[in-house]
Amino acid sequence: MRLSWSAYGGTEANSISNSLFDRNYSAGLGLIGVTSMAVSNSVFFRNGRNNVAPDQNAQIYVSGSKNISISGGLSKVGQDDGGTGTYTPA
Repeated sequence: MRLSWSAYGGTEANSISNSLFDRNYSAGLGLIGVTSMAVSNSVFFRNGRNNVAPDQNAQIYVSGSKNISISGGLSKVGQDDGGTGTYTPA
């Protein structure tokens, strides 16, 4: 799995805010087995360029996690600069 940023089991009570996740081949953010994470006021744009698996066709991929809060921010699909390539995420 090739994510922009990821947190795995054992991660607890953390937060991410005011971040930009743009043009990643997989999900911009992956939360796998995480407990109590807050994501706020972040922008997710054009993530998921591989588009061949659930963790590669998403802005945020969550699996086996609990007590996740996602608030504020923005999620946008788009193409590469110049309007080329496919829209991601699909």
